[in-house]
Amino acid sequence: GLVNHDRVIMDTFATKLDQGIPSVRGRSQMWRVIDYLAHLAASGESDLKAAAREFAIRHAGKGVVVVISDFMDKHGYEDALRYLLARKMDIYVLHVLSQEEVQPELVGDLRLVDVEDEEVAEITMSAPLLKRYKDNLNTFVGGLKEWCTRRGITYIFTTNQYPFEKLILNYLRERGLVK
Repeated sequence: GLVNHDRVIMDTFATKLDQGIPSVRGRSQMWRVIDYLAHLAASGESDLKAAAREFAIRHAGKGVVVVISDFMDKHGYEDALRYLLARKMDIYVLHVLSQEEVQPELVGDLRLVDVEDEEVAEITMSAPLLKRYKDNLNTFVGGLKEWCTRRGITYIFTTNQYPFEKLILNYLRERGLVK
């Protein structure tokens, strides 16, 4: 949007929608937006569905929406994305997982704490359990990608190890929007 001098609004969410950066325009604002996104920190409980619903109501009309999330909401991601689809928005899903989620290096007896709701799971990590985890994760990632693709939503997967600035610039370069 900034490349074409369109208005860009940055909202963030946890359990509710918060305004991140007010309306900006123009290429000169690109680094401000990238810097803001690169320094966002996830914390606490989130509600993707409620945030998407509020966003769809607050920002009526067509437009481009980029949803950056791990999409591991206990209530699913489908309803959240349907709210945006119903508004005829052009949706981009940037699915971000931590390297530790993608390639966990855990062994033995563990006490895992969900950073969003502080739910605790005590497990013994074994090779079969690790394989089952990876299979479930691959199913989840593949399912989200397929769900998005079937509905015309652009899906991009990355980990927190890939520099955000590089991800955005590479994507824009691939589409001929920046040099």
